[in-house]
Amino acid sequence: MYTTSRYKKGIDWPIVIMVMIIMAFGVANIYSVDPDYGVKQVVRIGLGFGMIAVFAIITSFSRNFFDLYAFVFYIVGVAALVGVLFFGREINGAKAWYSIGGVGIQPVELMKIATGLMIAHVLNIPGNDLNRPPVLLTCLGLIAIPAVLILLQPDV
Repeated sequence: MYTTSRYKKGIDWPIVIMVMIIMAFGVANIYSVDPDYGVKQVVRIGLGFGMIAVFAIITSFSRNFFDLYAFVFYIVGVAALVGVLFFGREINGAKAWYSIGGVGIQPVELMKIATGLMIAHVLNIPGNDLNRPPVLLTCLGLIAIPAVLILLQPDV
């Protein structure tokens, strides 16, 4: 009997191929304008694929990895948003970036993912329903905390 590898199962290959084609066109366009930025874009794509591989390996050990660590991601994200107010670099009037080794990191982008993970974690708890006011208020609070910190930057 033929069994599909766990790593191949559930992958929508036509979409993966289309994304690769779109990325190739994007890199080609950037490279045609400025070869240095084109090379930087290829490096960023490589780092992205590296991160995907790392998370694929991590989640293969624990199916509920993101559910288990949603709170940690959320707290680290909130701490990064608070820290950027004090230690961040100002660009275009907004103190919203960390500069690490010549690379700019905007914690707002990471916080979007962390907030979604945390809300999914709260709603995944048995008995929690978004129609119940305490659960709804919890989710709104989870959204409000980073929203207020983002408004303080101000980089809306």
